Amino acid sequence: MFGTLSSCVLVLVVSGAAQIPKEPDFSGDWELVKASGAPRDPPPALTVRQTITRKTVRGEPMTPYFSDLTVQRHFKSGIVSETYQIGIISGTVGSIGEWTTVGVTWEGEILIIRTGKYSGPPQQSAPNTEHEERWSFDPSGRLLIMITDRLSGSPAASAVLIYRRLPNAIALERAVRGTSPGVSRDWETSPHASTHLVARQMLRRRGNQPAARAEAGLGHCEFSEEH
Repeated sequence: MFGTLSSCVLVLVVSGAAQIPKEPDFSGDWELVKASGAPRDPPPALTVRQTITRKTVRGEPMTPYFSDLTVQRHFKSGIVSETYQIGIISGTVGSIGEWTTVGVTWEGEILIIRTGKYSGPPQQSAPNTEHEERWSFDPSGRLLIMITDRLSGSPAASAVLIYRRLPNAIALERAVRGTSPGVSRDWETSPHASTHLVARQMLRRRGNQPAARAEAGLGHCEFSEEH
């Protein structure tokens, strides 16, 4: 009897494991804890959801896979939400000769998000812009996002963002406000941070006045709080 019961439990465990895709699942709420390079206004928090598809359009069982990725980027000014189809490269063509591409693919256990905006023949005429994000887990289970931005005629710019997993909605709200205990906001004061981020902090503290802009080294530049 006990042998039969053990066999049934084993079958159930193996069957359940077979319903999980082999690729990493980044689903969850995440708080930014470190940024290096020159990130441009990185979102202080993320909400990520990956959809698992287990059946065909006819309702027949199939090998499960992650079919969709939804990313909510939380800013103090609001949330920017995007949904991607994993394994699909798509594009749109504008009325003035501009066209864009979006592709989300796996490279082993790394999820790659690539977006591009081009003008003229495919990837031949300037100005072209490309953005790539490579998602993975670091050894401690944190979300690691390596970013590369390319602009035609300019060197590529890179940044690395590290997020820790949040336990609940209250922690997510604190992360968005920037009041999480024990978190160093080092990307805001790092010598590697972009000039605009440092200048933005100065203007927030002292007001967007001519003297403050001059001290920030921005002359008569104005900052917008839009993302």
